[in-house]
Amino acid sequence: MSDPPSKPQSSTLAWAILGVCLAVGLAVVLALGSRSKTGDPGGEPPPKTGFSPNSTPQHSPLSTPKFDPPPDVPRNGETIPDPNSTAGVEYLLDHFDKGNLAFNAPATMPLHRSQLIHLVISPTATPEELTALISAPGKIETAQVRVSGVMQAELVGGSAFKVEPLSPTEQLVARAEPTEWRWNVTPLQGGHQTLHLTVNAIVRTGDKVERRRTLRAFDREVAVEVSWTAAATDFAARSWPWVLLAGLTLGGTWWFWRLAVRRRKDHLPPPNTSDTGIFISYARADLDRVRPIVTALTQQGFNVWIDVHGIEGASIWTAEIAQAIQGCRAILLMATPASMQSEFVTQEVLLAQDKKKPIVPVWFTGAETPPALSLVLVGLQRIEATGDNTDTVDKIVRALAKLRVQPTAPRSDLSQGIPAA
Repeated sequence: MSDPPSKPQSSTLAWAILGVCLAVGLAVVLALGSRSKTGDPGGEPPPKTGFSPNSTPQHSPLSTPKFDPPPDVPRNGETIPDPNSTAGVEYLLDHFDKGNLAFNAPATMPLHRSQLIHLVISPTATPEELTALISAPGKIETAQVRVSGVMQAELVGGSAFKVEPLSPTEQLVARAEPTEWRWNVTPLQGGHQTLHLTVNAIVRTGDKVERRRTLRAFDREVAVEVSWTAAATDFAARSWPWVLLAGLTLGGTWWFWRLAVRRRKDHLPPPNTSDTGIFISYARADLDRVRPIVTALTQQGFNVWIDVHGIEGASIWTAEIAQAIQGCRAILLMATPASMQSEFVTQEVLLAQDKKKPIVPVWFTGAETPPALSLVLVGLQRIEATGDNTDTVDKIVRALAKLRVQPTAPRSDLSQGIPAA
């Protein structure tokens, strides 16, 4: 039978176990205190704050400054305002980091041609680094700006531009890489127009209410160039009802004009194709008056038909004269006192009317219209015969031209015409 263990051995083991527990506890406390001081629960090193265009993006959004110590406790003699007040928002803005922004501002843009407007903001990048990121056309401008954790950028151009956002209006702003906004801008009006760019900070106050504050605003004038094709397209797009009305009016006017010309041509005699040409209706007693006029017309190339043998004494009206009237282009009535009393001249004029032949009265002094020809000659434009046969012939030629009766033979200088009776 062995002896029981002594009390000093049991006491030593207990004290050893207690010492190990105290050492482990102290190590845990020291480790927790170290983590609390670094503020990194994961034990990883804090992210880099520098910016390099070729660096791998590390998303580390900016944080809104906290009210620590509480608002009623002064810091270095300064009283921190209520975060829900306007003064509190201003306090937060003053404690935001200062950063840079860059954007392209085109001086000219073609009408109806889209261009890209590019804005870049970073709390760490230099203006030169931001400028290198923008490839859109136009002058690149840079400026300093307070940078919050969430920022908003808006581009407006009123009715002069169509602005299409290509990125969210509100975005988180990271330290490790720039934040970008893009808009597709299309000019809708020519001339000098203005684009408005605003950059806003979004502040979340103690009551978790979001408040927006405009940090920077830029107004840039753009000269919108208008080509003649773009101007015509723009005018047609804005004024198409008037363009359509003008087109219909001009088209209708042209159609009615063509119709009137066609009807007028239909009422005119066909081109001169007969051998008769101009039929001379006159009295035998006026042959000496008529001869110079007929000779002048013949010399100008007109085909003139005239009876020089005298048929007034004949017992019947010859078929030859009737055939000549039917085939002539116009009848030239030599109206004299003698012809207006001639039964044969009256028959010739009435037959010409029946055959719808144009009648050109050449009126000599003393002639009076007989009752039988009153209805035929009424309304016809007379050619007043003067003592100057050249003037009379010129008037006759102009009247025949209106009837489309033209010379059918080359002009002749021969004094041919009517043989002596």
